[in-house]
Amino acid sequence: MFYKKGLRRKNIISLLITTFLTFLVFGCAQAPVKKEVAGIIEEESTQIESIKVISNPSDEVTMIEITSSRPVSYAAFKLVQPLRLIVDLNALPGQGLTGPGDINDRLVKDIYFEKVKDRPLSTRLIATLTKDVEYNVREEDKTV
Repeated sequence: MFYKKGLRRKNIISLLITTFLTFLVFGCAQAPVKKEVAGIIEEESTQIESIKVISNPSDEVTMIEITSSRPVSYAAFKLVQPLRLIVDLNALPGQGLTGPGDINDRLVKDIYFEKVKDRPLSTRLIATLTKDVEYNVREEDKTV
């Protein structure tokens, strides 16, 4: 009964129709729309106004204070090799801001900025550490 030509032909036709409809449905589906960020004016973005390295006299605690023009979202994490603290900020450095200047601290060796390639309105702050320490991140108004 399963080997009759009529049934085999109906099965092949129904399989072809199912395959065609599947490709039709998924082929016509829209891809997610990517928004172009290039047209956004830089003045509207949040600006990083200052960076300060504040050392405790005991040299066991060091604070890196980042002040921005508005409250800013961020992500912070530590890398072990090489030893660095990374803070990704949804803000751009202010006009002429290059870093905190000279750093005389036992825990922080250097601080510099990097542009985030896939997010043009974001900045990555990288603090090179001299030894492995625990860190905490606090946000108060416009300061991280």
